[in-house]
Amino acid sequence: MYRQKQKSPEFQNKIVILIDDRASTGLTILASIKALEKYNHKEVVVAVPVGSKAVYNQFKQETEEVVFINLLDDFYAVGQAYENFSQVSDEEVQILLEQ
Repeated sequence: MYRQKQKSPEFQNKIVILIDDRASTGLTILASIKALEKYNHKEVVVAVPVGSKAVYNQFKQETEEVVFINLLDDFYAVGQAYENFSQVSDEEVQILLEQ
């Protein structure tokens, strides 16, 4: 949806950085890691601003490098680490990507 008519990026022999605004279950990033398996990428780095130690450990088993800015011991919800965790509409994302 966000890529519109742009062609897919090349992953072969590249370092791929996967970024998510949160990692409550980690399933989105894990699915992305699995999707990248068919490409001959050099390395996968996962970067997440906030998440639990359990999810961090999952990512460490699946990727070469994991960066969490805020690794929480008592993780209940992603919103606990943000002052404002309101949703961003698809339209807002598209406008920002065009800038």
